Amino acid sequence: MPSFVPDKEGAYTIRLIVNDGRQNSLPDAVVINVYTTFSPPVANAGTDQNVLFGNDTVLDGTASTDFSGHGLTYKWTIDSGPAGSAATLDDPTKSQPVFTPDKKGMYVISLVVNDTLNDSNTDWVVINVYNNAPIARAGVDIVVPDLGGTAYINGSASSDPDGTPLSFEWTLTSKPMGSTAELNNANIATPTLNPDKKGAYLVKLVVSDGDLSSSDMIMVTCSNQVPVAEAGDPITIPFLGTAQLNGSGSDPDNDPITYSWSVTSAPEGSTAAISNPNIANPTFTPDIKGVYELSLIVTDNDVPPISSAPDTVTITTTNHAPAANAGADININLFGTAHLSGSGSDIDGDPIVGYAWTIINTPFGSTATISDPALANPTFTPDKKGDYQLGLIVFDGTDWSLVADTVMVHVFNNRPIAVITGPAQPTHYANRTFTLSGSSSYDPDGDLIRGYRWDLVSKPDGSSLGISNQYAVSQTFTLDKPGTYLVDLYVNDGIIESTAAEFTITTPTATYTTSFESGSTLDSGGNQWVEYNTSNMGTIGTTTSQYNSGSYSYVIKDCNNLLGNCGSGYGKLTNYTGAYVMSVTYYAYTPYLEKFPANGAGLFEGDTKQVDYPGVNSWTQYSWAPNRAVTDINFRLNGTGGATWISHVMYFDDISVTVWQ
Repeated sequence: MPSFVPDKEGAYTIRLIVNDGRQNSLPDAVVINVYTTFSPPVANAGTDQNVLFGNDTVLDGTASTDFSGHGLTYKWTIDSGPAGSAATLDDPTKSQPVFTPDKKGMYVISLVVNDTLNDSNTDWVVINVYNNAPIARAGVDIVVPDLGGTAYINGSASSDPDGTPLSFEWTLTSKPMGSTAELNNANIATPTLNPDKKGAYLVKLVVSDGDLSSSDMIMVTCSNQVPVAEAGDPITIPFLGTAQLNGSGSDPDNDPITYSWSVTSAPEGSTAAISNPNIANPTFTPDIKGVYELSLIVTDNDVPPISSAPDTVTITTTNHAPAANAGADININLFGTAHLSGSGSDIDGDPIVGYAWTIINTPFGSTATISDPALANPTFTPDKKGDYQLGLIVFDGTDWSLVADTVMVHVFNNRPIAVITGPAQPTHYANRTFTLSGSSSYDPDGDLIRGYRWDLVSKPDGSSLGISNQYAVSQTFTLDKPGTYLVDLYVNDGIIESTAAEFTITTPTATYTTSFESGSTLDSGGNQWVEYNTSNMGTIGTTTSQYNSGSYSYVIKDCNNLLGNCGSGYGKLTNYTGAYVMSVTYYAYTPYLEKFPANGAGLFEGDTKQVDYPGVNSWTQYSWAPNRAVTDINFRLNGTGGATWISHVMYFDDISVTVWQ
C-alpha cells in the first residue's frame, strides 16, 4: 500500500504485479485522475412524503453529491406551509433533520449543500400532512326486556386514526308510535334510553374530529321476545336404567314459561314414555336398546304467547357388561388336574358367547398353562406347589365383562417321608456303637430334603446318652446302659415337616443273682449257678453267720495255713456262650477279731480283684465292673490270711452278676 503524490494535473496509470515466490502474477492497473478545479456539489432533498397528522417525519439529504472530497454542510429551510403553521426542524444543519408538522396540509422544504468551496443548487421536498376520518361505533343492538327498563348505549369504541379527540352526537331517528322517550346525555359516549312503548328504537351516532365525521346506528328493542328451550346435554345410560332429563328455558322478557317434552324418535317397537312431559326435569326409562331423541319446547305467557324453537336431546342406551363366574376355589395335589367351571350372567338377558381365561399369579418358576382358555370349562394342570390365581372374563356379543372373576387353585405340599436305616439290633454290649441314617428319606412331590431333625425320645434309666448334632443326616450312638432306646427323625422340604419316623434299639440283658444256694432259680435262658471244686468250702453257715434272713452264706474255713491261700470255692454259670459281664457284687463277713490282714477276694479266671478285709462282725458289700466278654463265667471266692498264726472263717453271700448276651 504505497502512497502517491501527483505533481501535474492529468491521468496517472499505475500497474501492480505480485509474486508468490515462484512466479509473477498478471499485471493489474489503477488510473488516478488529478484535477486542480472542482465542480459544485449537487443537493438532493429526498422524495416527497405523505405524513399522518400528529406524527414526526425524518428528512433525508444524504443522497446529495460532493465532488471536492471536503465533505458537505447542509442548510434546510421551510419555504411554505398551511396557514398559521409554526412548524420547525429540530436541526436544519443535519443531513437528516426531524420535521414536526403542526397543521394539516402541504409543506415545501428546500435544501442547499456546500462543499466549503461552492453552494449547490436548491432542491425541494414536499411533505403532505393529511387527516383520517374518524370511525363511529354505536355498539351492539340492545333488547330491553321490560317497559321502564334502561338501555345502556355505548359508543366508546369509536375512534380517530389520527388520535384526534372526538365529539359525540346521538339522535333518536325512529321510535314506536306514541312514544315520547328521549335519549339521556346525547352528547357523550354513553347515553341511556328508557323505552316507554314496546317496539323498535333506531339510534344514530355521529362522531367528528373537527374536520371529518362518520356515523353508525343501533336498534333498541322493547317487545315480546321468543323464549329459548334447552333440552340439556346428550345422555348415555345402561339399558333399563333411568335417564334424568335436565331441561330448562329462558325468556328474554323474563316472562314465565311452560314446558312441553315429546319423544321424536325411538328404536322400533319402543313404547317408552316421558314420566311427566310438562315439567322441566322429568325422567325417561328406555325399554329397547338404542338411541332415543326427545324434544323440548317452552312457551311464554304473553298475549299472544310465543313458543320457542324445539331443542333436542339424545338418550343412548349402553349394553350392560356381563359378569363372569370363575367357579369355586379348587384344592388338588401336585400334578393333579383341575377342572375349571366357568360361567357368566348378563343383566340384559343376552347369551354369553365368549370366554377368556388367564393366569394371573403362579408359584415362582411355574410354566403351567390352561388347556383351552376360550372354553367355559377347560382343565388346568399345575406344575409347582402353591397357589395359582386364574381369572375369567365373558362376552355377551357386545361387551366383555369389566372385571375378571378369579378362582384359586391350591396345590397341596405333600409331607416328606422320614426313613431311618440302621444295622441289626446289637447282640450284646460289645456291639453298643450304633449308627442310624436318614439319607433314605424322600419327598413324594420330588422336592429335595432340606432339613433333618433327630430326637432321642426315651432311654434306659441312668443313661447319659445324648445327640451331639440334632440336624445331621446320620447319628452315631454309643449305648451306655442296657435296655430300650427310642429315636425319632423328622425331615422337611423347606415348607413342611414330616411326621416322625421311629427306630427302637433294644439291648438284651440278663441279670442273675445267686447266693450259691442249693436249688437256686434258673434264669430265663435256663442258666443256673452250680457249685464245683468246693473241696475247701465249708458247710453252709448258720443263721448267725448269714447276711440275709432265710439265705445261706458260703464259708471258707481255716486250713491251718499260717500264710497264703487257706481256702477257695468256685461257682459256674452254665450255658452262657459269648456273654459279656458288666458287673459283679457280693457281701463278705468275718466273725472273729483276729490279727490282720485276712482278706476275701472274688475274681474271674485269669483276673485278680482284691477286696479289703471286711469289718469284724459286719457284712461289707463289694463290687467291680470287669466289662469283659467271657465264654464261661467261672467265679471263684478266695479266703487268704497274712498273720504268723491265724485260724479264721470268711463268709460270702448274695453274689450278683449282670450279664449282656
